[in-house]
Amino acid sequence: MRTQWLVIYIFVWTGLLLSINACNKLKSTSENDTADSDPSPAPGTDSENNTDGDTAVSDTASDSEVNDVTEDTAPPDTEDTEDTEPRDTEDTEDTVPPDTEDTEDTEPPDTEDTEPPDTEDTEDTETEVVNDTDSNPLLNCEDDGWCLMDIPAGVTETLSAVHGCSVNDVWAAGRNGIILHYNGSTWTEMYSGTSQNLRDIHCVSSTSVWAAGENATVVVFNGDAWSVAGIPELAGNYNKIWAADENNVFFTSDAGVVLQYRDGNFTFMEIGSFSSEFGDVYYPPFKGIWGSDVDDIWIGGAPDYLLHMTYTGGEWVALPQWGYTEIDDIQGVYGQVRFAVGQDDVEAGAGHIAQYSGASWEWVYSSYGDHYSGIFNLALVSDIEGYGIGYGRFMDEAWGDIHELNGDTWEYIGSLEQGGRDIWAATNGTIFVVGQNASIYRHG
Repeated sequence: MRTQWLVIYIFVWTGLLLSINACNKLKSTSENDTADSDPSPAPGTDSENNTDGDTAVSDTASDSEVNDVTEDTAPPDTEDTEDTEPRDTEDTEDTVPPDTEDTEDTEPPDTEDTEPPDTEDTEDTETEVVNDTDSNPLLNCEDDGWCLMDIPAGVTETLSAVHGCSVNDVWAAGRNGIILHYNGSTWTEMYSGTSQNLRDIHCVSSTSVWAAGENATVVVFNGDAWSVAGIPELAGNYNKIWAADENNVFFTSDAGVVLQYRDGNFTFMEIGSFSSEFGDVYYPPFKGIWGSDVDDIWIGGAPDYLLHMTYTGGEWVALPQWGYTEIDDIQGVYGQVRFAVGQDDVEAGAGHIAQYSGASWEWVYSSYGDHYSGIFNLALVSDIEGYGIGYGRFMDEAWGDIHELNGDTWEYIGSLEQGGRDIWAATNGTIFVVGQNASIYRHG
């Protein structure tokens, strides 16, 4: 009996030892397989970024739990790891191409959609400006347009007057004594010898140019330099200049007198006093002046009393009163006075143009109702071609209105943003306009 139990005991222990040995071999095989598959991701690999639930559990499990899982479920883990890595790789590959495709799809539409419309908008805008020029020639520098000219750097003063001896010898003057000269290609600033505001300038020849203005200031250019002229004292301002030749120059003033330069001497020409409709005696200010000869001169000025007077044989003759318009400028051609222009103080400052028929004056044009700015100066190319310039201002906005004579008819043709103070026409038909901010326009 004992022998039987001993045999059974030995057999059981032998089987147990064989089972333990088999388990150890199985365990060793599993560890080797696990090491070969390397389920733990290496730092810096894509597997680190895996956000699957299984991986999250493995990352947060303790060492003992890992060992338990490894011992009990090594084969399944190996399969899961193998299955997971391909899925991660496939997910990554699937993700990248769509991003690349989205980027490629996004960039071309942005480039194509953005650039062509901008180009088309720019072309449409430029075309509109050209089309607008067809109806308003003041908007460009070509053909019949008005071109803003280049001026010396730093010059900003308002220019009040422009005149020339030819298209290649043009002068402009204005505030603070500013004087500019144009030689046909370039404007140059010149020292005038005064800081007074200059209201008019007149070119007689290349060696005789005159400018005059506020506080009875008169300066003259002798071909080399400007200097202040020695003139009799006058309490007032000089407004306009006209010259028959180098030895006969006339200056109107708002003191009711005309200053005459003749053969090197200055004298005042007494106009006389006048009586208003209320019986008051006064000396009217004078502005516009033009003549065909030294003995045929027209002047105009005082509002509410007269249009102009003529000077023949040394005697001034007053013409009948022409209403409420102050005559700012008078112009003629071919030795005959043609037009007078001024601003109406009654009709909202409108500009009016009167025409002389050879025997009488007649109002032929008014800017009232369309453009509420006076018409201060005229430039005639012929008896049927010319321009009038007006100056308007509201708050901080200022502009210059251009009125054109075409045949027997005057009409408004547009506005210059900066011009409006004075206008002059060369014999070849080229027009110059000056105005605010030292602006100078050329037409033709």
